[in-house]
Amino acid sequence: MSGKTLALVFLVASVSQIDAGPKKKEPGMTYIGHFSGGKSRTFQGSDYYISDNAATWTIANNNCKAIFGDIAGLVSLESEDEKNSLNIMLEDYGAGITYWTSGIYDPSGAVWRWASSNTPIGSWAPWGTGYPGSPTSVSRLAILYLNQFSANWVSIFNTQKHLFICEVGSTSIPSTEPPIVPQSGVCQIRLDFVKFQIAEHADTPVTGNCDADALSIYGHSNAWLGNLCGNLDGQHTPTGCVQYFTGVTGTVKSLNFNLGHQLNIQDYVVCTKPNPGMNKIEWKSCGGDKDFGISGETELYGPGVGGESGDSCTRDWVMIYGLYSTKYCCAWFPDSVKMDLETVALNVHFDYVELEFPSDPNIPVDCTIQSCDWHNQGFCLTYTQTVN
Repeated sequence: MSGKTLALVFLVASVSQIDAGPKKKEPGMTYIGHFSGGKSRTFQGSDYYISDNAATWTIANNNCKAIFGDIAGLVSLESEDEKNSLNIMLEDYGAGITYWTSGIYDPSGAVWRWASSNTPIGSWAPWGTGYPGSPTSVSRLAILYLNQFSANWVSIFNTQKHLFICEVGSTSIPSTEPPIVPQSGVCQIRLDFVKFQIAEHADTPVTGNCDADALSIYGHSNAWLGNLCGNLDGQHTPTGCVQYFTGVTGTVKSLNFNLGHQLNIQDYVVCTKPNPGMNKIEWKSCGGDKDFGISGETELYGPGVGGESGDSCTRDWVMIYGLYSTKYCCAWFPDSVKMDLETVALNVHFDYVELEFPSDPNIPVDCTIQSCDWHNQGFCLTYTQTVN
């Protein structure tokens, strides 16, 4: 199939960036999940935390802001989808519990509204039987939670003490780039990340997951590409070749190698363009002591070590096509791998989990101390095309 490739150069990432805020465990709070609800909400993305202790409504609202900042407050459920998602999140935290929300009654307009976002409560509100009754200025909305299918809303006085749900919201940074318009004869889109850096989560160096800010690329049919984060400066993502290099020489890095942290859920091809008069291509490590760190069969070789190469590379690997389909992993790459330039691609495969074996024996984990796969740096390789 002949056609053109449309190259898009990103000087700054022209995608929405979500600042998801603090994660997991905060003092007195437990992280329960995330919801992205689109432009109909005050926040395009929100994280939810439940309190460990009960408090009055006013103290609960103040605590949300004291812990998470001004962008947080008691939860505001601005759509049925958000309500349903929160109900599912709460499933693992007990039944028969009452949770404060930011819902308040405004006597001046005789309306219920969300204090955190100052928006009216929807007509779809799942009030319990007999509620909201005859509310007053001190009436507040709470969730009487039994399970994800039974979580009625009730109106109670703000002086009662209950557990509460904090919502830590984030707005997107709108793109200033024009929309991508298909052009006649164009069959591929290549993204060139000239400058691109968004926040990793604090756990990314260990887990490999992008749990804070993340970029997702959709539409590719022959690559397995999870969420991206960290530093992608100078990297490329065309269709068919998630990285593509056209020079006689070049440096190939795993995505986010600049920060030294391998990302999970990656299975893609790196391509180099054959140049006129060149017959061979030689691959080498970039030369640093941390330029190649990819786990292999850790059941046999131990955590953070992996297999040396070949059949021992069962979890993460780099494979150069054409050279007996040899896989490379562990903490080394051969001094030199040289082959015919007819083969111009290598396969990068990083599995779905980077997991550290916990020091606390009471923490459940689905691997042994030998098999946990963690703290991978990724790789940095150079190539040179030669005549002979």
